[in-house]
Amino acid sequence: MNLRLESATRRARGVRAGGGILAVLLTGCQPSAVLPGEVEDPGELLARAVEGEEPLSRNVDAFTVRPDTISDCPGASPTIAVVDWKARDLAVQSVRIEVAASSAAERKLVSEAGRQGSVSTEAWVTPGHAFFLVDAETGKDLASVEIGAKPCL
Repeated sequence: MNLRLESATRRARGVRAGGGILAVLLTGCQPSAVLPGEVEDPGELLARAVEGEEPLSRNVDAFTVRPDTISDCPGASPTIAVVDWKARDLAVQSVRIEVAASSAAERKLVSEAGRQGSVSTEAWVTPGHAFFLVDAETGKDLASVEIGAKPCL
């Protein structure tokens, strides 16, 4: 079952449990079955974004880290990265940019700012670092980027 169908099912159950014609009418007015603040499958969204089909998520217009690939050769130095973002959802007033040594490691705060901006790191970024765009109020992940490794020649 995809996330859109699950969201619609959750809403329908909520309407039956809570009752009320107004709730049914309001639910029918929503443009899609994805609730505000929800993010679809990240892998599917990334594939669509690469193909130019739609933004990275329904809440984010842009989240990039440059460079997105770094040399992983012996003796390669860590590099400076530039993180740019723009949250689409007007309910997102501020965001946190967090980083981890890998997508499963403990996160550390890089910056906290408004819904759109840019920040540069110091020279500590290496392949495998994962950057996360997080809604500062709710703590929900809005998007993520993992730095890839350039092969040694």
